Amino acid sequence: MNAAQGLFLVIQYADLSIQLKFLPIIQDVEKDGEVLSSNLAILEDRINMRQGKIQFYGSQLFINRLSGKPYPYPIANVDNLDTRRKSKGMPPMQTYLNNWNTENYEKDLPMIEQLVTAQV
Repeated sequence: MNAAQGLFLVIQYADLSIQLKFLPIIQDVEKDGEVLSSNLAILEDRINMRQGKIQFYGSQLFINRLSGKPYPYPIANVDNLDTRRKSKGMPPMQTYLNNWNTENYEKDLPMIEQLVTAQV
């Protein structure tokens, strides 16, 4: 593991203020190939999720307290999700989250948004 990869591992679980401070550095070292593109995607999603924004790569999940079922936090432009994931070296969403189905996600999105709001 190189230093940039080690830095990412610390930052991904840090407070939001630290994540925001180091995001430009992670973006720069990703361009240089010193950190995995998928790691940058995870960090960007995590920051967006923590700020109450929509994620782009579907990497951040939560568990419904009542059903125990995992759901992704809201995702932007879900029709192009796997294209974005592939561009960052991530597996298709179906591989990442068993039983993933775009149509079901879109149908469940209002409920997902309510669950996210309720847990804040």
